[in-house]
Amino acid sequence: QQQGGYQPPPKRQQGPDQQPQQQPYGQPPQQQYGQPQPYGQAPQGYGQQGYGQPPQQQHGAPPQYGGAGPSYGQPQQQYGGPQQHQPAYGGGGAVQRDSSGNILPIAALTPYTNRWKIKGRVVRKSMRTYQNAKGEGKLFNLEVLDKTGDIKVTGFNQECDSFFDKIEPGRCYFISGGQLKPVDQRYNKTSHQFEITLNRGSAIDETEDDPAIPKQ
Repeated sequence: QQQGGYQPPPKRQQGPDQQPQQQPYGQPPQQQYGQPQPYGQAPQGYGQQGYGQPPQQQHGAPPQYGGAGPSYGQPQQQYGGPQQHQPAYGGGGAVQRDSSGNILPIAALTPYTNRWKIKGRVVRKSMRTYQNAKGEGKLFNLEVLDKTGDIKVTGFNQECDSFFDKIEPGRCYFISGGQLKPVDQRYNKTSHQFEITLNRGSAIDETEDDPAIPKQ
């Protein structure tokens, strides 16, 4: 005992049940039963997912879409395949074929037809001269028909010199090339809504008579 100084209290001896367990060196602390969970950490075992495994679907959650279904934004093919636009005409005007390409029925001609050729009978032809701001000129008109309808054919100046004299009414001809324009009802009495204006790329060639083509 120290004389005239502070006397420390005697140390309290702990029993064997009261001694704290020592944690082995290098191992993480073990959570005791009943101790509170540290803030910000999820309970052990809750919502844990194995590394590299796909997410598990919760009970009652909507199914996950994917797999073989069509991707969003990609066009879907309609049942029956793509539809092709056919010319709006009636009658027995099937496309014929010769050694130089397809032959369209007269009723099928539109301004959107490319590289067309028709086979028809010339039933009328005429020629006249005209005068305008560009000077004097000449033009000729043909009326051509097949079993689907008739159409007017017009040529100016150079085309008039090239074709008019070799065309005879009543005979059949192949006609190809030219521009299709809406008819002018004042000068066009055919049943077609368009008429042909010949140009430098046009061709008119005589062919054998076709009994299936009307004569008038």
